[in-house]
Amino acid sequence: MYYYALDYIQRSKPAVGRILVRPNLAGEVRRQLPGLTVVECDLAGFIANVLVAWVRGGFFYTPTPHPLPFISRQLIVVHDSYPFLGALGSFKKFLLRLSLGSSRCLVGYINRSDARSFVAQIGVREARQIFAPNYFPPALSLSRKDRSTHLLRLRVGLFGTDSPKKNYEALFDEVVSSGHADLMEFRIYGHKTAYFSALTSRFGSVRCELVESDRFGLAEFLDSVDVVVSVALSEGFGRPIAAALASGVPCFLIETRVFREFFDGAAKFEATISGIVAQLTALQRGGEMKLVRCAVPADVADAQSRVGRLLREVCCRQH
Repeated sequence: MYYYALDYIQRSKPAVGRILVRPNLAGEVRRQLPGLTVVECDLAGFIANVLVAWVRGGFFYTPTPHPLPFISRQLIVVHDSYPFLGALGSFKKFLLRLSLGSSRCLVGYINRSDARSFVAQIGVREARQIFAPNYFPPALSLSRKDRSTHLLRLRVGLFGTDSPKKNYEALFDEVVSSGHADLMEFRIYGHKTAYFSALTSRFGSVRCELVESDRFGLAEFLDSVDVVVSVALSEGFGRPIAAALASGVPCFLIETRVFREFFDGAAKFEATISGIVAQLTALQRGGEMKLVRCAVPADVADAQSRVGRLLREVCCRQH
């Protein structure tokens, strides 16, 4: 959500009035958005700034599924339905409906495959909905060369360590049960979390290394892997996957509607995890794969332009 917000805010300058952030994010946001007013806020400061802007008729861009209650001049964004699953998710859904009921804000969704149906399911009228997809990151400058066939193991890149929605357990289960754990090593780009620790503890026979995203850039990570894999069933987009495809890194993805919506024609899709592992095994044993760089779908580019114009127009009116 952080980079999603940055992309849209960068394209809405100079209409943006001020950006309210937690103190620990202020320095990084100022670096990413030079020339804009970044205000560090604790809870009290946040409420005070929101009230002042509301009284002045300001428009609020809230790029998360958490609307500010009672404020209709705002745009929120639903990224996926995963946080609203299960018992806790049901409570979150109740709070979201309650907040949406107190305002008439616009509700953005980042994909048509999952988020749009969720927005409709919670009762948001079509007139309040807007397609607001992620921007595709530009191609990265990589130093990678043709992979050496003499490497003992295929270097497989995975993105994220935040939650079980990444579905790594199923992937590692298949790697172990297929008897091919010795042909691959996995590098996961993210942070050390309870989920990552539990994963490595359970699958001691799988070579798995954490590459901390706070210490290494994405280009450096992609230069260190041969392919990228995702078996997540609940992704809302997949920004790092888009960056990998734009940069010419082969990607093997589990068949999902969201991945098809954005990466059809560029990534290699498989209906099952066993199919992905079979592809990786064949690649390590000398198989070849034709690389196809990812192009931004025309409807996605059109939607991004519409949202950008909306943000610039409503923000300019309040100055």
